[in-house]
Amino acid sequence: MTEQETPPDQTADLRRQAEEIVREEAGNNEDTLRQGVPIITRQDVPIPAPTLHELRVHQIELEIQNEEMRRMQRELEAARARYFDLYDLAPVGYCTVSEKGLILEANLTAATLLGLARGKLVRQQLAHFIIGEDQEIFYLHRKELLATAESQVCELRMVQQNGAQFWARMETTASRDAKGEPMHRVLISDITLRKMAEEGLQRAHNELEQRVATRTEELRHANEELQTEVAERKRVEDVLSAQSEKLEQTNTALQVLLRHQAEEMRAMERKIVANIQRLVLPYVEELRQPSLSPSQSSYLDIIDSNLQQIINPFLQNLAARFSILTPREIQIASLIKEGKTSKEIAVLIKSASRSVESHRNNLRKKLGLGRKKTNLRSFLLTLS
Repeated sequence: MTEQETPPDQTADLRRQAEEIVREEAGNNEDTLRQGVPIITRQDVPIPAPTLHELRVHQIELEIQNEEMRRMQRELEAARARYFDLYDLAPVGYCTVSEKGLILEANLTAATLLGLARGKLVRQQLAHFIIGEDQEIFYLHRKELLATAESQVCELRMVQQNGAQFWARMETTASRDAKGEPMHRVLISDITLRKMAEEGLQRAHNELEQRVATRTEELRHANEELQTEVAERKRVEDVLSAQSEKLEQTNTALQVLLRHQAEEMRAMERKIVANIQRLVLPYVEELRQPSLSPSQSSYLDIIDSNLQQIINPFLQNLAARFSILTPREIQIASLIKEGKTSKEIAVLIKSASRSVESHRNNLRKKLGLGRKKTNLRSFLLTLS
């Protein structure tokens, strides 16, 4: 049986289908078929019923075969469309390459990637589309494929017909054609964007590492400077601590010295007071004679009063608490405390009464009694 002949099983099945159709058309009138009544044609030539039956069955068989062929044609067209979608319109390039590296077949995506019409791409060496620097990668790729017969993957740079370069991921699988000849199926993907992203990430990574290294070095220098500063501060603190200790010792010594000086001053004051009371005041009393004039008596009273004030803390308190007072104001304040009037004070200090009144007003202001009703002499007595 040749390839065009129909298998016996299919022929028998086709015959059964045709017989059933003929019986339906004849209304299942089997008696008419058996009797073999002749049929009169338009040319008045009788055709036997069995022959007519066979012709009708054969006609129906042909119709069934034609319908089957049309169905197969439609399926073939659908399959061809699917093949076009899956192969030619695939997002990656497909190539069938001979064992010697010649492109035998390529889809539209491969032709677009390589920048050449599909018809012109056939019989081209695939290696011609790989840049010189990456030929070694392609050579090792094919060598490993031939040695292991296992699928191999590599990444290399390819070049289009117009010289434009792009990064490609190439996956190659060993296979055989319909005649059993060895061939390779090559899948090519454009990974330029991914490579650009990787290069960008690598640059960013390198820049970040550089920044980290720079920042680390800066921090190291800063840490060294900080440690130096801490050590310097510690040294200064030690120096200041030593100086503080010396100052405390000096302060203690000064306090001791001041106490000694204060004791010596108090002893000297006591000695001065004792000398005045023993050596001066008795002679002042001796000078009081009835023959003294009023002026002489007043001067003697002043001398006696001043001597008493020397041994009295009034003037010391007044000068200490009110350092803004002038010597004249202190003199007038002392006489006011003794109960002298402005006229008496004016005579004693040989000044005008108006000047004494002015000093009295200044005294009240400086002693804080400007707007108060406190008596000036009473206030001065509280300072004794």
